[in-house]
Amino acid sequence: MPPKSDEDSHATASSGASNEDSVNNKRQQRALLNKWLRQEASEEFWSLLVGCAAMMASSVSNTLLPRFMGKLLDQKGGTTDTCSSNAQASYVSPTLSLLMVVVGGGTASFLRTTMLHRAEESIAARLRGKVFEAIMTEKDMEWFQTERIRSDSASTSTEMTSSSSDEEAINTHRTGMTPGMIATILNDDVSDVAHSITATTANLVRSSISAVFSTYNMLRLNPSLFLTSLLTVPLIGAAAMTMRKFLKRLTAQRKDQAMKAASFAEERITQMAMVKMSNREADEVKNYQAMQEECKSIGRKESLANGAFMGFTFSATSSALFTVVHLGGRAVAAKRMTSGQLTSFATYSFLLGLASSGIVKALSEAFRSMIGAQRVFELIQSNDEIEEQSEHPELEKNLQVAAVESVSLRNLTFGYRSRPDTKVLKNVSMELKRGTIVALVGKNGSGKTTVANLLAGLYKPQSGSITLLPNGANFKFLNKSFKRHLVQMVPQGAPLLNISVFENVKYSNPDATEDEIQKAMTAANCDGFVSKLPGGWDFVVGIHGCKLSAGQRQRLALARALVSDPFLLILDEASSALDDEGETALSEAVLASRGKKGSQKNGRSLLLITHKPKSLEVADIVVVLREGQVVETGSFKDLKENRTSALCSLMPDLLKL
Repeated sequence: MPPKSDEDSHATASSGASNEDSVNNKRQQRALLNKWLRQEASEEFWSLLVGCAAMMASSVSNTLLPRFMGKLLDQKGGTTDTCSSNAQASYVSPTLSLLMVVVGGGTASFLRTTMLHRAEESIAARLRGKVFEAIMTEKDMEWFQTERIRSDSASTSTEMTSSSSDEEAINTHRTGMTPGMIATILNDDVSDVAHSITATTANLVRSSISAVFSTYNMLRLNPSLFLTSLLTVPLIGAAAMTMRKFLKRLTAQRKDQAMKAASFAEERITQMAMVKMSNREADEVKNYQAMQEECKSIGRKESLANGAFMGFTFSATSSALFTVVHLGGRAVAAKRMTSGQLTSFATYSFLLGLASSGIVKALSEAFRSMIGAQRVFELIQSNDEIEEQSEHPELEKNLQVAAVESVSLRNLTFGYRSRPDTKVLKNVSMELKRGTIVALVGKNGSGKTTVANLLAGLYKPQSGSITLLPNGANFKFLNKSFKRHLVQMVPQGAPLLNISVFENVKYSNPDATEDEIQKAMTAANCDGFVSKLPGGWDFVVGIHGCKLSAGQRQRLALARALVSDPFLLILDEASSALDDEGETALSEAVLASRGKKGSQKNGRSLLLITHKPKSLEVADIVVVLREGQVVETGSFKDLKENRTSALCSLMPDLLKL
């Protein structure tokens, strides 16, 4: 074999260093995860303490039962334990002792069940609240498109070809976070984590205590017989290790498949109209059923593995019990044990087997719950990015909307994290002044809606700035409460929640009075159709506003934007679904922006995103975007008269006006 070259040696060293860094990183992640789980458990310290103490008391009661039952049998049979005859007088009667154990064990079981269930429900509710809070407050819009979910699933080839530890079987499953996936984590994974912290941990403690007490009592009764029954432990341990590795992979695969199915169902239900118009209902049903069949197939393998292990455990435990009874019968015949002691020993042997399988089962549940715990933890934990601080915080702290004269965009550059090599906007600059209407035009995909999303705070630019003039406050350092009065947008889709008309309009400004809401609805020409709805303001609009027409939804969205009395109103193709009354409402909004009508004394700034040439007639300034860049800015009149302008090239119909 030829000697390795320097390049090969360097590559090998680099690969080794990379693997070592990867292992260290995984260890750090697990350490953080375990620390977080301990913190969550500490929140329910007293409930868990009482529950675990009751669990221990219950376990002790279970281990004492065979002992006193054996004594009771010996007392009724007239035999005496020769090993303890000298101390017989110090014991309470077996009947009374047995009664005390039964009552104490029942009380302990009551406390155990009550306190642990209370702790589990509290942890689950708190975790769901934290997950929802993190999603609502800490995750930006891009997160839903590019988030990565960690999973401990591994490919079959990796399992078969790798002989290293389980760490090498950990892969990263990358996918966008859909509402269906988030719902699965909120329901299933959070429940698994809460159950693991409480019931699984308590069961592990109980089984461990039962194993220790059973071992002690078996050694006390007959050490040689105990060593004989102990021969089954290595077999059970080896089977447990094999099952753990196999189940870990199957559980991860099943959870991944369940999340994919949930995401699939959520997307098809959301896009139900498209599915029905394409006559694909039957196909989608087959696809979903195929996913469920895959889940069922994996679940069956998981159940088979669990069943095989439990069957093996029972058979091994029963065989050990048979051996104990057989050999113990000889000891009773030889007067080395009493029949009561043999009964106690056999019962302890059975309890030891149950305790051993309980320990293995609890450990398996703990390992499986770590998959869900990792997902929950990744949702809750804050982003690693260091929050940028304003150089002049006083500029943003005391700013009033009435003092803002314009919003200035300077050299904005933006690219989606899902497409890092593509820049949607490149050095975009424009100014949106109070009382001025700016029309933003361009082909589909030119970046118009992205500009609107940046102004609305839904995305963050990679470079450039959005500044409020004249004081120079930076938009990204403003608090969210101020932003809702600074910018409001009416998107083309006009999203509504499944709540009443009144609550939908009030949603952008919870502090709005009924009079302010009425004025906003009047300005958006909503009074006519709302008065005809059953219940008027209290009419529930349905999921996504499905009980209303597209024009009615658009007008309510306009009212919702106006009720915040914003400095900047963005209309993103807002006229596309409007009827005549809606067009009138839009004209009213234009008048309000110029200061001729509405609560803004000097008017508001209006950004009009449109592809309709006629809509440009109301604009003071027209900005033309092409492939994410501003290629032309000017008045509508000047650009229209210039037959070679980019605007005329974009909208040839302007030449006919």
